[in-house]
Amino acid sequence: MNDFEIKLGGFTFKGIYLAIFLPIITGIGGGVWTASDFYNRINLIENLANDNSGFSANINDIEARLSSVEQSIADNDISNLQTKLAELGTNLTTIMEAQKELLDLKDQFKDIDVVAKENKLLVESYEARIKELERIIQIHQREVDDIWKGMDALANPLG
Repeated sequence: MNDFEIKLGGFTFKGIYLAIFLPIITGIGGGVWTASDFYNRINLIENLANDNSGFSANINDIEARLSSVEQSIADNDISNLQTKLAELGTNLTTIMEAQKELLDLKDQFKDIDVVAKENKLLVESYEARIKELERIIQIHQREVDDIWKGMDALANPLG
């Protein structure tokens, strides 16, 4: 069976890795996007502050955007991002160790499958040999029965 694999930076990732890590990576990507959005908003505020004529006209816009940034920071809990990333790293290590154990089990099952196939061939060989011996025994039994009939015929020629 061909497994789905992707080679990236000298590492080979199987389909199971992608199924596990894709949600994690998209979560991290969302955090990066939020930080980028925050940075862009800060830059916008700085640009507006540097432009004196636009600053006085857009003070209400700036206040609304600032409250939006504050709300975004509160919603995304950026201060706990480092802790969450450390937990993700620990979980990733645990998942990798479990994957290695699963691969070892997969190899053991392959070995068991090979032994089972060899045993099946051996049993089929013995069955074929037994059928051959049964056929030979039937031939000999028929010959013995024919000999007894012949001896009975010789002992009682008129009967």
